[in-house]
Amino acid sequence: MYTLQGKDVFEAFYKKDLARRLLVQRSASVDAERSMLTKLKQECGPRFTQNLEGMFKDIDVSKDIMQAYNE
Repeated sequence: MYTLQGKDVFEAFYKKDLARRLLVQRSASVDAERSMLTKLKQECGPRFTQNLEGMFKDIDVSKDIMQAYNE
């Protein structure tokens, strides 16, 4: 039971911090962030990282839209 609760707490904090890093572009390395998601997916399963991976997709879509708008 403690492990499940610990996972939920970790996910909440990691999700919040990842969102902040992605939005203000303060991540040391996007590749490192994606690598961490891969490790989390292997350890906790794809359902655990689904929302986190969605953040990366949203950032990629946003960049594409901004690039198209600026052209």
